[in-house]
Amino acid sequence: QAALDELRAIEGSLEGRWRRRLVSGLAAVALTAVAGAGWLWWSREPPPGERLPVVVADVENGTGDPSLDALSGLLTAALEPSRRIDLVPRPRLLSLARQAGMGELPRLDARAARELARVAGAKVLLTTSARREGSGVLVEVRGTDPADDKALFTVAESGGAGEVAAVLDRLAEAVRRRLRERREDLAAGRSGVAEAVTASPEAARRYYQGIDCELRPSTFGKTSGQDCGEYFQQALAQDPAFPLAHYRLARLASWGGASPADIDQHLGPALRAASRLPGRDAALVRALEDEIAGRPDDAIRRYEEILARQPDDRDALISAGGLHYARSEWAAASTYYERITSADPGNDFVLDGLVRCLGSLGKRDALRALLDRVRSEPPSPDRTEAIVRGLVWLGEPERAVEAAQRAVAAGGGVPAESLLSSALLVAGRFEEAEALQRRRIASVPKRVPSRWSLAMILAGEGRQREALRVLDEAERTGEGFTASDHAYVRAVVAAATMEPAAVWREAAKAAASNSSDEPRLAVLLALLGDVTHAREIGAAARPGSVERDQLDALLVWRGGNPVAAQARLFAAEKRDPCPTAGLFPSHLLGEVASAAGDHRNVIGAAQRFGRLWPGGYWFGWASSRMLLLSARAHAALGERAEARTEVDRLLARLRRADPDLPLLGEARALRARL
Repeated sequence: QAALDELRAIEGSLEGRWRRRLVSGLAAVALTAVAGAGWLWWSREPPPGERLPVVVADVENGTGDPSLDALSGLLTAALEPSRRIDLVPRPRLLSLARQAGMGELPRLDARAARELARVAGAKVLLTTSARREGSGVLVEVRGTDPADDKALFTVAESGGAGEVAAVLDRLAEAVRRRLRERREDLAAGRSGVAEAVTASPEAARRYYQGIDCELRPSTFGKTSGQDCGEYFQQALAQDPAFPLAHYRLARLASWGGASPADIDQHLGPALRAASRLPGRDAALVRALEDEIAGRPDDAIRRYEEILARQPDDRDALISAGGLHYARSEWAAASTYYERITSADPGNDFVLDGLVRCLGSLGKRDALRALLDRVRSEPPSPDRTEAIVRGLVWLGEPERAVEAAQRAVAAGGGVPAESLLSSALLVAGRFEEAEALQRRRIASVPKRVPSRWSLAMILAGEGRQREALRVLDEAERTGEGFTASDHAYVRAVVAAATMEPAAVWREAAKAAASNSSDEPRLAVLLALLGDVTHAREIGAAARPGSVERDQLDALLVWRGGNPVAAQARLFAAEKRDPCPTAGLFPSHLLGEVASAAGDHRNVIGAAQRFGRLWPGGYWFGWASSRMLLLSARAHAALGERAEARTEVDRLLARLRRADPDLPLLGEARALRARL
């Protein structure tokens, strides 16, 4: 184009008809040269490692057979082993569509795929069509240059109803030849569709429906990932040996906390077929094996190998980020999650995880910027959750309550109500949280966790006797939980009295039949001063675990060294301010610092505790306890107005508390002194 523009400029500066003819001739020569250069580019064998970005559109299925909707997915799988073709991932195309204002495309038809291929910088668009040919099917693949829609080649193959996989194998090889794949690469990169994926078009159709389900969290919601598993189950009903369907179900099972045996039900068949899978898929299967076997570093290395070839690979990014997230490695996890949201700003699958990472790292500016961006997107369940949780991390619980209330009013259902209940607790609005929880119990009377949550709220209000009655009701009316589960929750709620004997009665029952509860209960007993029993059941705590670290810190405190205990707890809080195991380090710090007379650290711990999402059935009484500790610290520092404000908040919360509750007596005595 630059050469033509220059020639036209010359033409304008010359006079005479012969000169214009001369320039026209030169222009024709230039065009011929450009066309010749393009032909040479397409005809030459590329140098080793040269990649060609390619987009595959969804099939135009004119057969009337819906199972053949899977043809484009199967063609993509057949092309995946190519060292020449760099397939633009479907998640990337869906992301570009959202960014371009095209919304959630139901399918990537030829027109949409052409526009997206241009934006993605693809050199080739492959469009597939299928039509009936006698008793068989004719499948045609057309390659075009998306920049100008110029046809590059067309290849076609036909076969009977049971020959679809073989037809696609032949088409894939023809496409690779037309795209000038090097001979040695073509010979080394063959992979049969039937062996690597499935010979059943209907199984493939169900499988790709499941993949599409996973790729559209803003439509289906993050928690629907388990629902997407139904498609993979349907795929296995058509082809019980389908390795990639087995892999997807194994991954969903591992995310859902299934036992190793349940996971292996699907991971085993996927592993046995791994040698037949394309390189990327085989790496995903083996990485999951590493995860289940407790080799996270090996799994991360495999994911990084995938990302070295395809930096935006969604499966590898989510899985690698999840491994770091599980180890509370917030900086590393956020790097992967930010790469996902950067590549696909409209995809909210990892939003909640990214909020947790930024909050745990104390990156308030980055978190606020993330929430501002999320608010600019259309509402979805996961975006609402990110906003509500993010506002809590930013120390704005009242705004979090307002956002959750809007979600409930908009018909957000149970997920929105759960968000609202937790936000109300952080804001200290316990009576409203109680009313909401009672409505949820009335709608689903046999749901045990709802009653457990109500007991937690009542304990925070100082209504300990009523909380224990609710736990009795949960055990009588609920289903699906063991006596040990109920004993554990009862022990945690009983700690509201700060009486270790009452906690030990229940903790002993829970620990007797479920050793996994022992470390958590040991932390609770050490906090209350029952060192003997804490050591006894705390022996089961794994070295390096959250419970082990917390227990050791509390035992150091109980041994007479609060300074060393605080140092350990500060380190634990820096690693993870709101672990799922143990208690929140900020609460433990508040207790230790208060006992040591370290009033400023008490106030700081209470402020940090107030920015954390409710995380256990101890949260209710711990929240009230932190108000008392903070009020005492302010009073000790001579900050009487701040002390009165906090103790008055606590007394308002305890207005219906059991009269003999120690916390109530302490709060009243403090108020009298103020």
